[in-house]
Amino acid sequence: MKILQEAIRKLTITEVERLDPISVYLEDFGAGQGKITITCFDESWTAYWGGMGNRTISEFVRSCDNHYLAKNLSKIPSEINDPTHLCQDMLKNILSKRKALELNETDAREYFDNIKFYSDHSDSEGIMNEHGLLTVCYGDEWWYCLPKKPNPDYEYLCRIITAAASFKASFSMKEHDVVKFKGDFEFEAIDSDDNPIGMRTIPKDTKCTIVSDTGLSKGWVIVEFKDETWDKDWGVNDLLEIPVNELEVA
Repeated sequence: MKILQEAIRKLTITEVERLDPISVYLEDFGAGQGKITITCFDESWTAYWGGMGNRTISEFVRSCDNHYLAKNLSKIPSEINDPTHLCQDMLKNILSKRKALELNETDAREYFDNIKFYSDHSDSEGIMNEHGLLTVCYGDEWWYCLPKKPNPDYEYLCRIITAAASFKASFSMKEHDVVKFKGDFEFEAIDSDDNPIGMRTIPKDTKCTIVSDTGLSKGWVIVEFKDETWDKDWGVNDLLEIPVNELEVA
């Protein structure tokens, strides 16, 4: 038996509206090979890539859009059948086929009345057993043509990925990295005695260096500003704790 101890990077995302805390685990197995696992409440989703070029899993995930990640993290379909609109859609199909002379008047009336019966009784489950009617409306492979609606399970996963996406930049951040602000950042400045001295604004694209990434898993880092980018007249400490979603790698 062989036991290997490997470094796994974990990020924890909290205080997201209508979502439980989210944990993101990033693992690199070798050149161009890695895995991401996302957990929320009692569910988890995992994806592995074995051909990422010379990128780490962190760098690869940063380049992916949310829907690509969702498709790889889970087999959950983005859409599911919409039985509430099935009868209505079938009635429209019968009318269209009759208008196109694909059905004669007698057959069209019979099909229409049969579908209308299920529609009047809101029996979408019953009409799913009428394979003959479904074939008339949609063809031999009718199961591919049924009306669809967004899948709530897929939307839930996408909400979690969207929340995690706001921290994508932090996936590849580490101590000593030079980073910059994605937009203007306001903070309350303090003097050498830790007394508040008012709000200050750090301009977009201002560069700084990460001097501590111990808080990265909780969504923040400590950065240091170089003399040329920091206004010493403010009389404040040039070390600040900054949320990672305000930064990107320079």
